[in-house]
Amino acid sequence: MQATINKMEDLRFGKTSNVSLSYYRWNNFPILLIKLRGQIDASNATEIRNRLTDEIVDEPPLVLFDMQAVTMMDSTGIGALALAFNLAKFFGGKIAVCALQHQPSMLFEITNMHKILYIYDTREEFEAAIPQLLELP
Repeated sequence: MQATINKMEDLRFGKTSNVSLSYYRWNNFPILLIKLRGQIDASNATEIRNRLTDEIVDEPPLVLFDMQAVTMMDSTGIGALALAFNLAKFFGGKIAVCALQHQPSMLFEITNMHKILYIYDTREEFEAAIPQLLELP
């Protein structure tokens, strides 16, 4: 399986970079990789949500949120992911999440996000599931 990165961009909100976006192709299928890091809360969730809206409306049907570096997420962060899910679904896409840390994982369970998103322990698990996510034969 060959994955190539087409575009990488760090987004800075305030003094730290909380999001990096990269687009890559898996066997010619575009995937939007969104790496979140640090704290995702009311101080940055609105800006993150606005940018994600632009990217999901314009780009691939498969979006992966890599949460390995997220140390804390509150309800506004969950709201940003819920919006991303709804947009992707509306435009025929799917949202997956990998590498959830302890606190965000607990929040996903409390809010039932684990029931609507595809969740994988690692990015490798996600990549192994791409054919099923894209409903390939």
